Amino acid sequence: MILGGKVLHPLFDATRSLDPQIADLLTTSLLASMREALLSGDVVTVPGVGRLSVRGRRRYGVTNPTSGETTMMGGERTVVFQPDRALLRELNVAEDQRALAPLSGASEVELRHER
Repeated sequence: MILGGKVLHPLFDATRSLDPQIADLLTTSLLASMREALLSGDVVTVPGVGRLSVRGRRRYGVTNPTSGETTMMGGERTVVFQPDRALLRELNVAEDQRALAPLSGASEVELRHER
């Protein structure tokens, strides 16, 4: 993961051996770091998942039809998620394989519910 230009190496998969309170503390700390990076305008990159960034929306005018008064709207900042291309490719391959797989006794409704 990259926060503010610094590479944070992923923790080894020790979640099974960690106390749930410690795991919660680590997760909360990581999310707080991501939040602070976004608030300062940095891009948060999670390899294999995607990027989170802050983008400003454009301002536009809206006219009240009754009074004719124009009010400016928009201009807020928002968080934008851009998924990783490899993740999208894998999702689409999995979707194609699911569509091509024969129905093994499961109804179409059950398959739709799994997604």
